[in-house]
Amino acid sequence: MPKRKVPAAQKSSALTVFPWETTVEVAGRLREAGGSLARLQFSGRHFEREQFAEVFTFLEQNKKRLTKLDSFLFPGVMLRDDRTFDLIHRFLCGWGQLQSVQFERGSFLSKKSIGKCLLLPCRGRLSLRFASSGSVRVARGPAVRAKKIWLDFCGITPSSLKVLLPRFAGVKELDLCRNALGATGGKVLASWKGLHELDCLDMLSTGLGDAGALAICTALSPQSKLQTFYLGQNGITERGLPRLVAALKGARVRTLSLAANALKGSHVLPLVQNEHLIGLNVGNNPLRDAFLLRLAEALRERQAGGKPPMELNLAEIKATPRGWRKFFHTLAENATVLAALSIEHNALDGAARDVLIAALNSGLEVRQLNVSQNEMTARQIGALRRLFAKKKDGYLYTGYLTSSRAQGAGAALEKVMREFPTSLIPDCLLWSRTYAKDMSGI
Repeated sequence: MPKRKVPAAQKSSALTVFPWETTVEVAGRLREAGGSLARLQFSGRHFEREQFAEVFTFLEQNKKRLTKLDSFLFPGVMLRDDRTFDLIHRFLCGWGQLQSVQFERGSFLSKKSIGKCLLLPCRGRLSLRFASSGSVRVARGPAVRAKKIWLDFCGITPSSLKVLLPRFAGVKELDLCRNALGATGGKVLASWKGLHELDCLDMLSTGLGDAGALAICTALSPQSKLQTFYLGQNGITERGLPRLVAALKGARVRTLSLAANALKGSHVLPLVQNEHLIGLNVGNNPLRDAFLLRLAEALRERQAGGKPPMELNLAEIKATPRGWRKFFHTLAENATVLAALSIEHNALDGAARDVLIAALNSGLEVRQLNVSQNEMTARQIGALRRLFAKKKDGYLYTGYLTSSRAQGAGAALEKVMREFPTSLIPDCLLWSRTYAKDMSGI
C-alpha cells in the first residue's frame, strides 16, 4: 500500500504535565522540550496550588528559552478554589500574548473566574466549555480579542448574551452550545452586527426552536461571512423548515447541521440544490426509506447541474436495510460522486453492506467514508480498506469497537485505524466535533 502522507510537522512540540509528577521531573521535561515547546497541558483533576506555583516560577525563569510557548490548557483540572485560579490567571496575564487558553470539561470555574478569563490576552482560541458550575452573569467590559470563543454549557442566558456579544472584537468562531438561549437568544444573535463576520457558529442544543433558528437565518445575507452553521438538537420541525431553507438561499453557508431535530425529509431536499451548500448533516432525524430514494435523485440532479460533490451525514436515521440497499444501488447507477458520506450506526444488514461495497466498485465515488457501528465483518472491512488504500486523498473510518462475533472483525478494525489514523481525519461533517483536527492532543 502506498504510504499515506502526513501533514508537514510544525517545528514545535506539546507537553503534558500530570499531578503526580514532581517539580524536578517537570522541569527536566521542560528543559528537554526547550525552544520547540508551543503548548503546555495540565492533565488530571487534582493539582495543588503549590504545584502550579513551582511550575510557573520555573517557566518565568526560563522564559527567554521558551519563545514558542503560547498555549496553556487545563482540561478537567478542578479549579473551584478562586485563589488557585487567581494564581493561574496572574501567570497567564504576565506571560504575554497567548494563542490558546482552555479551561474546560469540569474545571468548575466560579462566575467571577469566568469573567476574568474573558480578559486574558488570548488571540487564538479561548475555551470555557463545561467550565462553569452555574449561570454566568457577564458584566460590560473591555473587548475579548480571541478569534475562537467556545462557551459550551456555561450557563449563558439571553440577557447575559446581550451584554456579552458587543465585547467580542474580531471573533470568527463562536460556540454557544448547550446554553438555554431559546428563541429569545436567537433573536439577540440575529440583531448582533458581529454575526455577519463569523465564519462558524455552533448553536447545538440551545433550544432555538423554529422561531430562533429562523431569526438567525433571516438575518444572514450574501454579505455575511458565515460558512459553518450547527443547528442540531434544537427542536426544529418539519413545519418550520421551509422558511428556514428559503432564508438560507440568500446566505453563503457551506456547511449546515440539522442533526437530531424532528425532520422527516420532505423539506430537506431543497437544501441539496443550494449552490453554496457543500456539507449537510441530517443524522439522528426520523428519515425513512422514501427519503433516501428522493435524496439519491436529488443528488443526481445536483451533479447534473454542475454543483460540487456534497459531504453528507446520515448517521442513525430510521431507514431499513432494504431502503439502504436501494439507496446504494441508485447512487451507483447514477455514478454519484460524494466528497464525504457518514452512515454510522444504521444497523445495516449483511446484504446492505455488500451492496455498498459493490456500489463503491461500480459507479459510486466516495472520497471519505464513515461506516462505523454497522456490524461490518472482517471480510467487508478488508474489502473497504483495500478499496480506499487506492484513493489518493481518501479516508476510511470503520470505528474501533465491535459487538460483532464475526471472527477477526476487531483485528480488521485495527488495521483500518493504523492505515487511516484519526490524526488525519479531514475536517468535514463525517465526524463529531470531538474529532475536529484543532482538538487533537486534548
